[in-house]
Parts: sequence; structure tokens; C-alpha cells
Amino acid sequence: MNSLQRLQSAANFEPYDRPPFADNEWNDGLVEIVPHFSGCPVRGDRRYSQAERAAAVRATLDMLPWSAIYDHPRCPVLGDMPQRVDGQRVLDEDGFAWIIRSQTEWVERRPFSDLAGFVAYLDRKSAQFRAEPPSLSAVTPQWGSAHREAVERGRMGADGSPDFEARLRAARRALGEVVIAIPYMGFGLDDLYRLAGWDLFASAVCEAPEAIAVYLDALADRNIRLILQYARVLPASQSPVALVYSDIACNTGLLVSPRFLRLALFPAVRKVCAAYHQHGIKVVYHSEGNLRKILDELIETGVDGINPLSPSEGMDAVEIRRLYPRLILWGGIDERAVLACGRSAADIRREVERVVAGVGCGLILGSSGGVHPGCSANDLIAMIEALRGIPLAHAIPQRRFNSVKQVHQKEEI
Repeated sequence: MNSLQRLQSAANFEPYDRPPFADNEWNDGLVEIVPHFSGCPVRGDRRYSQAERAAAVRATLDMLPWSAIYDHPRCPVLGDMPQRVDGQRVLDEDGFAWIIRSQTEWVERRPFSDLAGFVAYLDRKSAQFRAEPPSLSAVTPQWGSAHREAVERGRMGADGSPDFEARLRAARRALGEVVIAIPYMGFGLDDLYRLAGWDLFASAVCEAPEAIAVYLDALADRNIRLILQYARVLPASQSPVALVYSDIACNTGLLVSPRFLRLALFPAVRKVCAAYHQHGIKVVYHSEGNLRKILDELIETGVDGINPLSPSEGMDAVEIRRLYPRLILWGGIDERAVLACGRSAADIRREVERVVAGVGCGLILGSSGGVHPGCSANDLIAMIEALRGIPLAHAIPQRRFNSVKQVHQKEEI
């Protein structure tokens, strides 16, 4: 099977030779494993050529988002490696002053200082989202305004223009059968955590939740217009799964109340899922943390799957599969308890086999939240090689496939 066939099988709960592999932050691990998978020498400055980076992607991934190919702020797959200055200060167009360090960034200064100012900012941005025309040349939704310089290095052309199409053709030539997915779409809630800071955000949740709801709704409408354009160039026949996100939980439970999520977030999720479904694309929702308290309601909004499924956060993929036999599960390999603990290759192989055999169909394997500097290159290599070496009997337990098919047949009747 090729990568597209594996993803189609996972999305439709059909047998595959092995689960497809995708990771929502693979670029940050990619730079560590390029020598192993491309055959090039190790370079101390880690500035590998785009041919070497592309070779490592072809050897490891079945899917990656368009935004990770040219526009990743630290390690794009194609194009020049960005020159990032640790501690760099960036002033964005909204008046936020950011500090960028390594793999993180935070707001140093805001254009408001109280709840009234924050609400006024939300109102302005809501109006802007509704007024601005959709454009594939806009800042990639996955990265914030602090990462605008990464996009400016190689700006796409206007919607559907030859420039965009040329870049897409070049990416497909470089990446071979690797599926290029629509950029991950954020709902904006977790952006507000850091834009406002938790003190102001919590005040707004209590005193002005409708302003947040309007903001999320306007952002969803803008993203729906983008989805329409992306679906024309990355249709379901070529890219069957999309990821959407807003972190709403921590290790022990939700960050905000279910009541607030029902008011502000879930209506936006429902609209975006419906837009993807109109184009035949399945939707996987990403949030770190333990989602069990709200998972049933999240599924009711229309999501087809969840990511990233961290056992150390109470979201073990095998247990979630037992509770939700018709949910696409993406992730499952604990990046804290497995990939960042110096475990042996044999330990990692056993964990990969446990998840693959325990979940069965409808699995897209990946780390539980994205690789990070604590994950060693050896651990990432061990995870990939374990997946490649899984016997067919582990990859497609037929009894489990039949069980899920029966669930779908019963619902269709």
C-alpha cells in the first residue's frame, strides 16, 4: 500500500498493511534524524539541504500538512533553513510584542491592559476576520503573527495562482507519495490564552464570554472560506484527513468549564467540521490533556477523530478505542513516558506493538503531542522502525475490523 491508501483505510476503518504514520510536530524531530534516514553525514549546525530533509520525510511520514513544507519557523522541509535569533523580539501588526526562544514564544507587551481593552481587541479582530477576503497567501493558520517572517521568506501566490500551484507541484515531486494535508486549522481559543494572559482571559470567560464566542465564530467563518479554497487544490481524493485544534485540557481535566465550551467553542467546531464534511474530508480534533469529561459532546459536534492520545494524561489509545470503536485515533505513543525517557529500542517496539494491536483499525500512529527537544533521535528512529517492522497480524487484526464494520452497518440501517 502507498501512503494515501493507508490514510484512506484508516479514515474508513478498512484493513491496511500497517497504520499510517503522521506527527503534528515532526519538523522539530526531523532535523535530528535526517542523517539516519537520508544517509548524509551529521552536521553540527544541523543545516541540512532540502534534498536531505525531503529524503528523511519520505522515509518516515505518510502525511504532513502544507504549512510544514515551506513555512515551518524552525525546520521547513523545502527551502532555506530560517535564521532565527534566540531571544528575538517581534512586533506584530496588532501591537503585540513577542519574544521568541528556541521552540517557544511569549507576549512581552500587549496593546491592552484591562478587560475593556481586551474585549475591544476581540471586537476589532472579529470584524477583521469577517471582512478580509480568503487567501491562500495569508499567514499560515498554524503559526501565529510572530511567525509571519517565516511565510515572508517564500510567500505563496494568490488563490489558486500559478505560484501556489507551482510550489505544490514542486513539493509533490520532492516528497513522492507522502500525502500533503490541508494546514492544521486552529479555533483560536488557545491563542487567546497567551494573547490575553490567563488573568485577563479568565475575567473575560466570567464577565464577557459572548465576546469570545463572537471572536471564535468569526475566525471559524474565515477558516471555512480558506477550507473551500484548500479543498480545491487538496481534495479528499488526495488528502482525506484534516486536523483542527484548540487545547482545552491539561493532565487532570479541562482548562475551562464545559458550559463555556458549549457557548463559545463547540458551535465553531460544528461549523468547521460541516465545511470539511461537505468536501468529503474527515476531521481529527487535537487537544492536549484529558478530554474524557467532554469527549462525548466533542464528538457530537462532528469530529471524526481525536489527537494526540497521551497515556500519561489519561488518554491511552487502547482504552479510548474500547470506549469509542468508531473514532479515528491519531497519536498514541507517549512522548513523555516513552520517547523522552531513554527507553530501549525493545521497550519502544513493545509499546508501538501494544498500541497498534490494541487499537486495530482507524489508527494514525504518531507521538502524543508532537516531538520536542526531550525526545532523542534514537527514540524517534526506534518508533519508526518498530512501525515498519510490525507483522501483518498485528497491523490488521481482522476480528476488530469486523466489529467496527458491524457498528457502522447497524448505524446505517
